[in-house]
Order: sequence, then structure tokens, then C-alpha cells
Amino acid sequence: MPEGVGQHHISLFLNIRGSTAFTGLIDSCRVDRAKAVLARKPHETVLRIAFASGFSTKASFTRVFKKATGMTQSGYRLKAKGSPNPAPS
Repeated sequence: MPEGVGQHHISLFLNIRGSTAFTGLIDSCRVDRAKAVLARKPHETVLRIAFASGFSTKASFTRVFKKATGMTQSGYRLKAKGSPNPAPS
């Protein structure tokens, strides 16, 4: 963040613009990073990807990921791999 600009200021800016809340923006960036790793590294554990993407627990990662994508991490991996029938979420 630029010097002198805190989370509160960014959150206020996003709220005024009618955009997502600060935490939603951070979660979105984290999920995008996780999706890239899930597709690129099929043997990497979901827990390791969760931590590398900035999530503090596997449970929070699973909750946020499923809310953002509509599927589980394993379902996303299957879809990214080109499987016609991803696992149900």
C-alpha cells in the first residue's frame, strides 16, 4: 500500500465507489491466485495452496473458494484439467 494509506481508507474508497468491501477484494485476489496454482500444480496439496494464497485455515479457504467459484477445489482442478464432469461441490 502507498505510504499513509491504510486499510480503512481503501475500504472507505471501495464502499463509496459501490465496489466490493476490502476483505472481499483481498479474498478475490487470493482465490484467483489459488485457482492458478490448482490448475498449474495438480500434485500440490490444497492446504499448501491455501496457505500460499494467504488463507489462515483450510476451512476459510474452502468456504471462500466455494462461494467465489461455486465448486470445491478438487472440482475446480478437474475442470481445469479438462474433465467434462467435475466432482459435485
